[in-house]
Amino acid sequence: MKTKLFSALLILCTPCFGSSEATRPLGFITYNIPASSSGAVYRFGVPLTGNTQYKLVTSAYSEYWQYNAPFVDVLVSTISFSGYPFVASALSDGTTPYFARIATGQQAGRIMRITANTSNSITVDVTDNTNQTTALGYSGFSLSAGDTIEIFKGNTLASLFGDGTANNPLRVQGGSTQSNADQIGIYSKTTSQTYYYYFNTNSSDWRVSNNAWPQNNFIIYPEYAIAIVRPVSSTGALRLSFLGEIPAISPLTKNTGQNYYSVSVNRFPCSIALADMKAPAWNVSTSPFSADTLGLANNTTGVVSAYFKKPDLQWYKAGGGTITYSDLLIGAGDYIGFQRRSVISGPNSFVTWPLPYNLNNL
Repeated sequence: MKTKLFSALLILCTPCFGSSEATRPLGFITYNIPASSSGAVYRFGVPLTGNTQYKLVTSAYSEYWQYNAPFVDVLVSTISFSGYPFVASALSDGTTPYFARIATGQQAGRIMRITANTSNSITVDVTDNTNQTTALGYSGFSLSAGDTIEIFKGNTLASLFGDGTANNPLRVQGGSTQSNADQIGIYSKTTSQTYYYYFNTNSSDWRVSNNAWPQNNFIIYPEYAIAIVRPVSSTGALRLSFLGEIPAISPLTKNTGQNYYSVSVNRFPCSIALADMKAPAWNVSTSPFSADTLGLANNTTGVVSAYFKKPDLQWYKAGGGTITYSDLLIGAGDYIGFQRRSVISGPNSFVTWPLPYNLNNL
C-alpha cells in the first residue's frame, strides 16, 4: 500500500538559486515493501524530483553533429543564458547528475540530463536516455529563445538508497553477495534489459551482478521504474520514503517504438486515469498483438497485465473480453510498460498525462 502524498504534504518555500521565485511545494511518498516471498518483485518509482535550483530564460541554443568514433555521430545540443549563472563544470562533474526541464514552449515537460556546462550554458543529452535523438530544434517541436529552463539535482543509487556511511546510511539490505542482498532492478531503454544492483558489504559500495566496478554514482533517471527483489534471508518488511518537489509541469516520457518494451512509471504523486494518456500516433487495433499496449503491474499478485485501445478509442485488457478499462486508475509511482509496434520519432515519441492536480489549491 502507498500513502496518499497530499495527506502528508510539506510546504517549503525557499528561494531558487538564480531566481527570485519560490520553489514549488515539496511532498513525500512512502512504499511499504514486504519481506521476501519466493523472489517476488516489487515495482515502484519516485515521482518527485530534486528542488529547482535554477529557473532561467533561454537566450539561445545551438546544435551540431560531432563525430564520435567508433560509435555513431553525436548531436551536441547547447542552451545558453544571459549573464554567468553557473560555475563551469559544476553541473556535470560525474558524481552528481543534474537535469534540465523545459518549462514553457513546444517542448514543455521534456527533461534531459546535463552532460557539460560553462558559466552561461548547458549541454544536454537529446537522446532522452534512449537510442534515438530528438533535436532541440525539431521542426514544429522546437525550443525557442525565451523559453524557461529549470535545473534540478538528480538521484543516484547512493543518494536514493544510501552508501553505508554515517551521514548516508544504507536504506536497504546489503550483502556479501548478490543473492543475500536486496537487488535493485533498473530497466535500460538503450539495451532493453534489466540490470540488478546490490550493496556489497565487503567492498562497501554498490555493484551490478559480479562487476568489479563501483556503481554508487549510477544515475536514477526521473522516469525510471525500480524493481526490488528481496533475498530469502530478508530481515523483514522494508519502508522507503522519498521527499521531493511535486511536478508542476506534465513530464514527457520518450518511447521510440520499434516493437521494444520500454519501462517507466506514473510520474505524478497521485493516481492518473488510463483514458487520460496523451500519446500522438498511438496505434489502435481489435487485437492486442497489433495494437500499441500499456503494461501495468500489480504488486500484490506480481502480474503485469497488458491494455490496448480498440478503434472505438476505449481501453481493453488483453484477454479481458469486452469489458472496458478506460477509467482504470494507475497509482502514484506505479509501473508502466510501453510497447509501440512501429518506429516512433520526434514529438510523436513523447507520452504524457495532463497535470492531475492544481498546485494553487495546495
